[in-house]
Amino acid sequence: MRPDFDFPGAWFEIGAGQLHLIVDENRLPSLPKETHSRNPHFAIRVESYHDTIEWLKEKDVNILEKPQSKSGFAQIFCQDPDGYLLELHVPKKEYDHSK
Repeated sequence: MRPDFDFPGAWFEIGAGQLHLIVDENRLPSLPKETHSRNPHFAIRVESYHDTIEWLKEKDVNILEKPQSKSGFAQIFCQDPDGYLLELHVPKKEYDHSK
């Protein structure tokens, strides 16, 4: 079930995965210059939030951390070399137990 965000969208279950869609009427047709969680993106579940953060920082990747997101996931946002936004996440309960 999609949390009560202050912007429109929909979440769909696809097998063991999910597809999250966001409506943004103000979105420009070009790729974003900055990392922002509302920009179009896809999400990948990772094994460890902290190991992923460490690896990205070692590679000097600009990241946006949202460990307390009300989405239910501890999220990391970054852009690939072409500018496409990626969300890397673990379920929030796994993040809470790893502290």
